[in-house]
Amino acid sequence: MAKTMIMDEISRRRSGEFREGRRVLLADGGTWAFPTAGQAWGLDSPEYQSLVRAVVEADEEFDRRLAELAMAIFLLGSNYELSPEDFQRLLTFEPGSPEQSAWGLALRGVIAEHVREAWFLDAQEVAAEPDGQNPRRGHFGVVPRWLDRWRSLAFSRR
Repeated sequence: MAKTMIMDEISRRRSGEFREGRRVLLADGGTWAFPTAGQAWGLDSPEYQSLVRAVVEADEEFDRRLAELAMAIFLLGSNYELSPEDFQRLLTFEPGSPEQSAWGLALRGVIAEHVREAWFLDAQEVAAEPDGQNPRRGHFGVVPRWLDRWRSLAFSRR
């Protein structure tokens, strides 16, 4: 995979809406800000709450990673004006690379903060069963629907 050029993070910030947060190194080689849960911004939106619940309720590794990717796109999109191609450049790593592993760990940290601060979740939703399975999975279907809607909106803006 060819090395991508670092994108200009500052010029892509949403005017008046950018919130400095936790900085994460992305695939372009630059650091980008993921808003933290404690910042005042759309935490009461049904979209955000559904994505947090999808992460919590995912009972398989693939489902959890898909939910985390959807949440990463949501969080970056709340801070930056990015096209689908931009997201692809920022979030596509060389498979198995140290950068991909570091990004995965950093992203899980960002999302874990959002889950911990999710006032709309009760303790039963956050705590997994002793066998590691969470019996409440009702919101996971929101992730594919959210990704489909996001793609259609992103392409309709062109």
